[in-house]
Amino acid sequence: MSKISIIVPVYNALPFLDECIDSIRSQDFTDWELMLVDDGSTDGSGSVCDRAAEADARIRVLHIDNGGQARARNHGLDLAVGRYITFVDADDRLLPGALRTMIEAERAHGGDAVIVGGFTRGTDTRPHAGTAQVYTAAQAIEHSLYQRGIEPNVWARLFPTELFRQIRFVDGLYYEDLEIFYRLLDAHHGPVVELPDTVYYYRPNPGSFINTWSERRLDVLTVTDALVERYGSPAARSRRLSAAFNMFVLAGRHGRRDVADRCWLTIKAGRHEAVADRRVRLKNKAAALLSYLGRRAFTLVARM
Repeated sequence: MSKISIIVPVYNALPFLDECIDSIRSQDFTDWELMLVDDGSTDGSGSVCDRAAEADARIRVLHIDNGGQARARNHGLDLAVGRYITFVDADDRLLPGALRTMIEAERAHGGDAVIVGGFTRGTDTRPHAGTAQVYTAAQAIEHSLYQRGIEPNVWARLFPTELFRQIRFVDGLYYEDLEIFYRLLDAHHGPVVELPDTVYYYRPNPGSFINTWSERRLDVLTVTDALVERYGSPAARSRRLSAAFNMFVLAGRHGRRDVADRCWLTIKAGRHEAVADRRVRLKNKAAALLSYLGRRAFTLVARM
C-alpha cells in the first residue's frame, strides 16, 4: 500500500500538465501513487497522462467522459489505496519537499491529523516564520469560517483516507472544496495541524471559473447558506456575509439585479453582528460599516 494517494483531475490542462506531473515525480518522498483522472480532455492532455503512466509505475490513468472536477475527484477517490489523500490541480504544482513536509508533520502528530500546508501564488516559496499551529477540528472550523487562516481547500492538504470512506464531493456543485472541507473536519476526531511551510504553488488564471461570471458562481450562496444552517454560529454567518459582499459586487457588474437583491438582504441582516463581533476579519467589518451608507453608496465605493 502506498503511503500517499495523490489525485489530479485533468481537463484541457496541456500547457501546464507536464510541469504538474514532474513536480510530483520529483518529490523526495517517494512512497506515493498518482491518479490522473482525464475528465474528457480534448487538447491532448489524455495522451500526456498515458505517457506519464508508461514512464512511472506509480501513476495510474482513468479516462472518463467530461463531468466536472467534483466527479473526476470522486473517481480518483474510488481508486485510491493510500493511507493518506492529497489533491493537486492540473495547472498547479507541488513545491520541492512538499510530500515529505506533510508526512513528517503527520507522523509528529500521531498519524491521525489533517495537515494544512501553505501555498503561494507568487515566487516566494520560503517557509513562513513561526511554528505549526495545532487545533481541534472544531477550532479549525471556526478559524476557517472567520477567514483568519486554514482556507477550505483540498489541495495543499493531507487527509487520512478514512475520512473519505463515507464522504464524497457533491457532483455538479461548484465551490466543491468549500462544501466538502467542513464535512471532512466534522468527521475528523484528530488534530488539525497548520504548517508554516509553503508546499504548493497555485497558478493564478484570469480565465478560470473563480475569476469570471457564471451562473455557477451562485453556488457559493447556496453553500454558505448551508453552512449557516449546519452550524448556526457567528463564524458561519460571517462566512456567508463575505460571500454576499463578493457576489453583490460581481452580480451588479453583470446586470444581475435579482442576485444583488438577494445578497443585499443578507448584508442588511448580518452587518450589525459583523461590526460587533471582534473575531470578524477587518475586511468584512469595513464592508459592513460601509453598507450603512446605503446601497447606492456601497455599490459606488465597492466598484472603485
